[in-house]
Amino acid sequence: WRIADRKLIHTLRIPVGGRDAGYSHDVAFSPDGAMLAFGLPDGTVRLWRLSDETVMRTLRGRAGKVSSLAFSPNGQLLASGSWDGTILLWRVADGTPLRTLLGHEDAALVLDFSPDGVLLASGAFDGTARVWRVADGTRVHTFRPGGGVVEAVAFSPDGAVLALGSWDGWVRLWEAEEWHPLRTMRSEWPGINSLAFSPDGQVLVTGDAWHRMQWWQVTDGALLRDVGGHEDTVESVAFSPSGDMLASGSLDGTVKLWQVP
Repeated sequence: WRIADRKLIHTLRIPVGGRDAGYSHDVAFSPDGAMLAFGLPDGTVRLWRLSDETVMRTLRGRAGKVSSLAFSPNGQLLASGSWDGTILLWRVADGTPLRTLLGHEDAALVLDFSPDGVLLASGAFDGTARVWRVADGTRVHTFRPGGGVVEAVAFSPDGAVLALGSWDGWVRLWEAEEWHPLRTMRSEWPGINSLAFSPDGQVLVTGDAWHRMQWWQVTDGALLRDVGGHEDTVESVAFSPSGDMLASGSLDGTVKLWQVP
């Protein structure tokens, strides 16, 4: 979609057969906006060039259904998580698989690179979040928040904070060097499954299974606002690069654009 006039620009169709074969659990834009990655149930990732809707390459791994995707900040790497917990790192230029990250015992639901591209954070159905060093695949830290599924992880824009959101309604902030806990925020609405930092790092927005979004002040954990509007689970939230707009996607089939106060 083009934001300015809400015009639909492209509809990309996956040319594969079989039940659910065209279903994508996650998509990700490359940092330059020229490429879109689709993760598919057959374990492949398709890379599309948006200018002419061409499939540039198909990445084929040995893991199961693709459940999460993330490009590195420089666009040279793509991380893909699967329903068996495996995370693969790919070189985008030629589609070469570089390394496999093992440790999660269930679906790797969400991935996020640190702003400098040195670390990769993952959250999973096994109730853990993990931080990996991208250069060699070493697991740097494991979080066991004890609140069920960890379906939301995000580094702050300066890379100093890692946020985790879990199904028990807790948001936990960790210092991203020694991994000390900074603060926790408790929502009255459980089922947090998406979160996003504002570009200035001052606000964190969460989306949950109760159709709501909550805006939190990062410095002290204060709840700034509680926003309704969707009719089903808020599956994703994302700030515009300028920070003046927030997009939310829901299982109700809508994407809503919100003016940031």
